[in-house]
Amino acid sequence: MNILFLTDGIYPFAIGGMQKHAYYLVKNFAHTKHSLTIFTTNSQEIASEDIAAKLFPEGIPPNIHIQFISTPLIPNFPGHYLIQSWIYSKKITHLIESSPEKFDLILAKGFTAWHLLLNRKSINIPVISQLHGLEMFQPSFSIKDWFVKFILRMPARAIIKNSDYILSYGGKIKQLLLDTGKSESQIIEQYGGIDAFWLEPKSSIYGQRGSRKFLFVARYEYRKGYHILKSALIQLQKMGIWPEIHFVGIVPEKEQLKATNYIYHGNQTAETIRELSDKCDCILVPSLAEGFPTILVEAMSRGLCPIASDVGAVSAVVEGNNGWLIKPGNVKSLVNAIVLANSITKQELDLRKLNAKSMVLEKFNWINLFETLLLQLENISDDNRKRSSGKESK
Repeated sequence: MNILFLTDGIYPFAIGGMQKHAYYLVKNFAHTKHSLTIFTTNSQEIASEDIAAKLFPEGIPPNIHIQFISTPLIPNFPGHYLIQSWIYSKKITHLIESSPEKFDLILAKGFTAWHLLLNRKSINIPVISQLHGLEMFQPSFSIKDWFVKFILRMPARAIIKNSDYILSYGGKIKQLLLDTGKSESQIIEQYGGIDAFWLEPKSSIYGQRGSRKFLFVARYEYRKGYHILKSALIQLQKMGIWPEIHFVGIVPEKEQLKATNYIYHGNQTAETIRELSDKCDCILVPSLAEGFPTILVEAMSRGLCPIASDVGAVSAVVEGNNGWLIKPGNVKSLVNAIVLANSITKQELDLRKLNAKSMVLEKFNWINLFETLLLQLENISDDNRKRSSGKESK
């Protein structure tokens, strides 16, 4: 197959679950016989060869081709992201139309295929879109949150309607797609996972006796739920409970809690996050909206017990025997879960941690996930080729 992959950034040049997922896809495609052409951008002006060299320090595989598209410069105002996304997607359409390459299918993340899907008269190959968490269709927790989601629904609906297939997480995310009118046959279930980096060096699930340690890794934005965690910790203080919390991600100093048991690490590398995971007992994901947070399975692969909001596809990995699902936006629910994690016996916690690690290793290993996805893409490409041949013969 000759595949065109559209993304608005690749980790580590852009931070986010969608960009991390793009990174894993590219790295796994490098080990196949298929050709992958990547159109990407981010806020940094980085040359295509520098991106490729960073992704593949041992040398760029012959089947991987990367083209960097500069980010449209748009003043920051309400709705600027939509305009920026539209312009970027329009650039992509023009590049595809002028490209001598003949692709077998297009795999598009986020809004990257927006313009193409509304103007695809001359492009008759399957377009497979992935909108990840579909946060714009999830419940809102403030007027601002509702407004942002409302304006994002227009392009999202256009992409869902006009895409031949949608890559989707399961659980509530798949149901959201079905609710928009997408048929079951057009939905390809595909999760994120962990790779060899998170499996080595081997970690122990057996924590130390004494105070439990919790890890929170997220960008400082409303939907990630830092304000929910902050309120929960203040309540726990009043109850005389002071768990040790490690925060990764930039949190404004005025929003930080001042106590020796709250450690703010700022942004950190994956290596440091892995080291912190090995020192902690539980991963905290109190998000208001998510698709399938990568940090959840990454931390669980190191033996951390999850405490996570029941949003998106989180329930596909967090179960009663490995952690706690909490109500999104509910401080009391988070407080109760932390109290339980802090008070159960070491043996009980170790069992949950073992179950968490075992589930991730069995169901969310990138090697297995990618093999399944690749087979699905090959089937789509073959079916399209047969249909095209049939049309030509007529």
